[in-house]
Formats: sequence, structure tokens, C-alpha cells
Amino acid sequence: MAAARAGEARPQADEYAVKAAFLYNFVRFIEWPSTAFTAPDAPFVVCVAGRDPFGAALNRTLLGKNVAGHPFATRQLANDEQADGCHVLFVARSEKHRAGALADDGRRRSILTIGDFDSFASEGGVIAFYLNDNRVRFAINVDSAAGSGLKISANLLALARIVRESPGS
Repeated sequence: MAAARAGEARPQADEYAVKAAFLYNFVRFIEWPSTAFTAPDAPFVVCVAGRDPFGAALNRTLLGKNVAGHPFATRQLANDEQADGCHVLFVARSEKHRAGALADDGRRRSILTIGDFDSFASEGGVIAFYLNDNRVRFAINVDSAAGSGLKISANLLALARIVRESPGS
């Protein structure tokens, strides 16, 4: 029985190692407004809201890397803590109940919001992870990205399922 449980944990660990790699690559293909950083070498701060599903995978993926001279730092947000100082906000499934509020907050602060559930992009988040045929895929809400002041590379958009805000929303 213990072996079965260990085997069951492995796919999730692999899933979040893949998602951590995606997260790093998203940062490489997105441009933030110049006002997003306090200094040319200020870190990209990656925050996680909710129960952290990554374990050590996120830190392992980002360790020693930088994008445009910005090294990475990670931070776990407390329950109702705001995303002040975050450049990327990963919204775990445990925070699905407040996803819309987190997405709205991210839009006001030029934060790349990434949700760990398919509906996140349609709820106003910028990127939503989902599984298709046991492979990690992602959707991008181009209207939320534009509203956040984020410019997404056409190369990244070509790989995504595109989501748009509905008229009147």
C-alpha cells in the first residue's frame, strides 16, 4: 500500500516540476511595464497564494536564473496577504474561492497572475493551467494581460489557448 501511495504522488510532483518550468519560461516571454521594478537588478518576485503544490520544484527551477538582469525570489503569501511586491502570482487551487479578487488585484498592480485551474483565465486571470491528455497546457486571457500592462510575445501566444473577456464584462 505504501508503494502505491508513493507512486500516486509522483505524477503530481512531475506535474508541478513541469508547471515550474512553464512559469520560468512565461517570464522570459512577457514584458512588464518599466515601473514594475524599483531598480534594474531588482528581483522577479514569484508569489504563491494558497497551499503550495510545488514543494521544492519552484525554487529548484528558478535557482541561479535571471531574466533581463532580474534574479528570482519566491514568497509564500499568508492567507489574506496582498500581493504587494509580487511580479508573478501563482494562485493555487485552494484559493479558487477568491480567484477573481486576486486576478483583479493583479491587474491593478501589473502582476502576471497564473491560476492552477482551467477557469482562472475566464475569471480574469492572465494564465490558467489545465491538463489535456495528461499534458500540462495553458490558456491566456489576452484582455487581462493588456489590462495589467503586460506585453506577451507572439511566440508564447501561439502555444496557448486564447481567452478573451466577454463583451460587457
